[in-house]
Amino acid sequence: MSHEIRTPLNAILGFGQLAKASAENDKQKNYLNNIYNSAQSLLGIINDILDFSKIEANKLDIEETQFNLKEIAHQSLEQLIDKASENNIELLGMISSNIPATLIGDPLRLSQVFNNLLSNAIKFTEVGEVVLFIKLSYRDKDKIRLNFTIRDTGIGIEPSKIKTLFKAFEQADISTTREYGGTGLGLSICRQLISLMGGDIHVESQPGHGSTFSFTLPFNIPENDSLTAKKNTEALPHSKILIINNNKQACFIYKEYLRELSIHTDCLYSITEAIKQITHHSQLSSAYDAILLNDFLGNESAFDVIKQIRAIEHTENLKLILTTAPRKYRSTQEFVTKNHIQFDRILLKPVTTEKLLNSLQAVSNHNHQHSQAEHALWQPSATQLQRVLGAQVLLVEDIDINRELACEILSNWGIKVTTANNGREAVNCVEEFQYDVILMDIQMPELDGFEATKIIREQLKLTQLPIIAMTAQAMIGDKNKQLASGMNDYISKPIKIKNLFNTLLKWIAAKPLVNSGHPDITHHKIKNSPVPTEQDLPQLILINTTKGLINTAGNKKLYRNLLVKFKVRLDNEIPKLSRYLEENNIESFKQIVHNIKGVSGNLGASGLAKTAESLEAHPDKIELNQFMQECHNLSEELSILDNSTLNYKTSQTIDIAQITKLIGDINMLALKRSFNIDDTMPALHEALNGHCHEILKLLDEAIEQYDFEQAEIIIKQLQSCINKGK
Repeated sequence: MSHEIRTPLNAILGFGQLAKASAENDKQKNYLNNIYNSAQSLLGIINDILDFSKIEANKLDIEETQFNLKEIAHQSLEQLIDKASENNIELLGMISSNIPATLIGDPLRLSQVFNNLLSNAIKFTEVGEVVLFIKLSYRDKDKIRLNFTIRDTGIGIEPSKIKTLFKAFEQADISTTREYGGTGLGLSICRQLISLMGGDIHVESQPGHGSTFSFTLPFNIPENDSLTAKKNTEALPHSKILIINNNKQACFIYKEYLRELSIHTDCLYSITEAIKQITHHSQLSSAYDAILLNDFLGNESAFDVIKQIRAIEHTENLKLILTTAPRKYRSTQEFVTKNHIQFDRILLKPVTTEKLLNSLQAVSNHNHQHSQAEHALWQPSATQLQRVLGAQVLLVEDIDINRELACEILSNWGIKVTTANNGREAVNCVEEFQYDVILMDIQMPELDGFEATKIIREQLKLTQLPIIAMTAQAMIGDKNKQLASGMNDYISKPIKIKNLFNTLLKWIAAKPLVNSGHPDITHHKIKNSPVPTEQDLPQLILINTTKGLINTAGNKKLYRNLLVKFKVRLDNEIPKLSRYLEENNIESFKQIVHNIKGVSGNLGASGLAKTAESLEAHPDKIELNQFMQECHNLSEELSILDNSTLNYKTSQTIDIAQITKLIGDINMLALKRSFNIDDTMPALHEALNGHCHEILKLLDEAIEQYDFEQAEIIIKQLQSCINKGK
């Protein structure tokens, strides 16, 4: 029953998420949102019923595995932060610093309890905050007991109703079900899960004054455990931070985070007082280094406050960090860009010590980092370039984004590049042409890097041809496997430009033979084009653009184009994952995750790359949900790149009606899988006259390969680009 019920629901959720990303107008997006949210609610009810049935039948087992408590808690907060922000409720978490980083227990069931209790607290809270506290209760050498508290400022519960809360299919009041919904199973399941894990749960509440749910749980401590790693605060010497937030609980928790970082902090709830304080301190040696400003300040607009702060004299070096929920990120970014509001960084909620530290280090080192980034754009010397000039390199890589990136870098060094999409194509290329070096990806469809190398060495007898592995598998055992398979060297992904060049320099002969011909297969040609200005790369939170630009040799136009392509890949590939997992098609599942991991690392999305690495190693529904959410968030953030494409040639006007008709014609041809689609593209190019150029380029590539499914997705993005510019 579980499989039969969940399979169609997961399909609805997956395709609903894909449809939401490509909705052509707000009305469609609203309909699809309602479908998606209803399916999520139904899945939640079904999960509750199935879990309750398992518990009743004594079929639910508690695992004992190592996990990171902070990660589990933060995942639950991140999943619910947008739900809380809809009503301007602060969702906060505070974990004592004396708790070990790693514990042994059941992270899946603990996460289920967190999600249920936090979701309930948010549902019954109309103003104020919901806070998760985790404190140490008891510890000895190999065991620990923790106290978990979820406190809200919601409607509260009548004392007489508390005793029925944990009974199945019971709620505090029949009116509660009518107004807030729910099955009445959640708290019953939580109580039984907590009991199975060796704990107990209690609740204290007063009507109109909120509720506090508390439970304790024992955990084992792994050998060689340690507390959370010591944080590097060297970049923040003698820093002084002002927190402006009208929520006192948030102020308290943020102040505790900063105290952990040994940073002096002041906290103010009043905007008027804050402006006075900033004005006073700006004249003194005790001036603030940074301000942490909440996006919701009661009746005051955070943007108006930013303008007031910027108007104060002697605050030109004062850094402003704005905290906001992920769902508000895009609208906030668009608003501040349109209204020329100057602040230094957006910090996405839920705020954690690590996020705070990263943001403060980023703004305090901004100028230093910028100069470092410029310096980090390493270039080989003229003498070194002469060594590789004209060298023939075969690049074997199945991911188009990674191919384009590597081709651009190699071509700029005067290297002649031929590309192959998999090991089979690579073998065919080597049979027809003599190369100086092969750059060989390992994990590819049809024929992987190991098998291709074996054929080249044993069947083609090319024992002296240098083959360099390109792989994310940088463990010692994997390196040995690569070398033992007949490869000469390896380069770890994401590829660092200096390492790539030095490795090539090591294996390319001092005076390489510049061959007159080359094979017909996909020889890459680079078009020289002007580098866009800084404004073409907006501030991104989920991607480290500094790292991405270093990996693309500082080519902003190339980098921006790769980001747009990556968004298309995410929108196309991610909805397939749920189906593959349900069908137990683990090979296809892992291939998609592996590809996204590789591209993420190259483009500077290190967080997504890390999540992908974990999911690739352990395909799991909970890990997949987190991964899909991160991909969705990243895709939403990258949507802002579309906003500047329509006005690429502001001096030119275009006929929106004509373009819309052409797009409709092309879409119809794509749906019919008609090869006449080629004939319509010149007219669209002429009508657009340079607008939406990057999306149009992607459409050209899809149509050139007759990839009609990909073309349909890009056509919707092109129409969206046109709609945004009307």
